[in-house]
Amino acid sequence: MSSIKKLFKYGFVTLICLTFFSPFSITAARDIKIKLNNKFLHLDQKPVIEKGTTLVPFRAILEELGASVEWNEKNRTITCRKKSIKVIMKIGSKEMLVNSKKVILDVEPKIINNRTLIPLRAVSQAFDAEVEWNPDTYTAEINTNETTQTDIIRSTGKKAYTASELKSIINQITENRSSLDKSSAGEFITLLNQINAFERTVKNYGNLTDTDKLAEIQSQYKIYIEKLKNFASKNGITLKN
Repeated sequence: MSSIKKLFKYGFVTLICLTFFSPFSITAARDIKIKLNNKFLHLDQKPVIEKGTTLVPFRAILEELGASVEWNEKNRTITCRKKSIKVIMKIGSKEMLVNSKKVILDVEPKIINNRTLIPLRAVSQAFDAEVEWNPDTYTAEINTNETTQTDIIRSTGKKAYTASELKSIINQITENRSSLDKSSAGEFITLLNQINAFERTVKNYGNLTDTDKLAEIQSQYKIYIEKLKNFASKNGITLKN
């Protein structure tokens, strides 16, 4: 057998082995769904699965769990608090601190498509929530065994306006920022500053159960979401649902 034929033969066998037996084989992508207390969450970044671990956008999931969230750009750390529980994670590190106790993660928090993703099960369990995986529907189901802020609002029969929805609109406008003229860019920055000040105030409230205060916060979220939508429409920016 000529050397060229041998090379082709062994190369083909190697390719077959890598395709079917490699632990890094690529499988067909499916949309992963997340449920919290039997309600589907609409995240602005699709969850992904890596080494059997579901990774989700950190701010949206943590705020839905009722935790306050802080991002330290310099140290690339995420600090989240809920009642007496404090969790700290660092991008690229498998070590998570839960009230100063070390927990080793299967997959570290990481940045994908400029978004920070964290391991869903480990973080949810740190806040005493239960997580079940349904392989038939490709759904991660979280049960907190408690009433969340969103539950309280939805119990009144009203639409819940969330921080993740607000963030999604801001991100979409930011992606189209180069198309804004100087006046519109200034208007957007002013609006962002107002929203940031509002969210700092909300963070200081902690995990609210006061329905009146929640309704007040919801009203303000609605106002800012509507302002952003009007701004996008005025500047020819099409928002995705």
